[in-house]
Amino acid sequence: MLNISKFLGKFTGLKPPERFIREICIKIISETVKVTLKNEDIQIQGNTIYLTPHPLVKNEIFLQKDILLEKLNQELQQYKKVIKNIN
Repeated sequence: MLNISKFLGKFTGLKPPERFIREICIKIISETVKVTLKNEDIQIQGNTIYLTPHPLVKNEIFLQKDILLEKLNQELQQYKKVIKNIN
């Protein structure tokens, strides 16, 4: 008979879905930069978030990139997800 911790061990490596990370990213950007993004403006690949809004909006976001990364990682820490860069 298998140990229950061994059975539940496969669930410890679960990552949050991309949709969830997008929603958190949109929320944090709107709170910090006061800019609202659409879901289509954000793509996530690995530990990097790629933004495709208007260049003026993107520039405003990059001015506060360090603050955004810090807040994103604080929010995602409980889900064991780390965002290392915003492009």
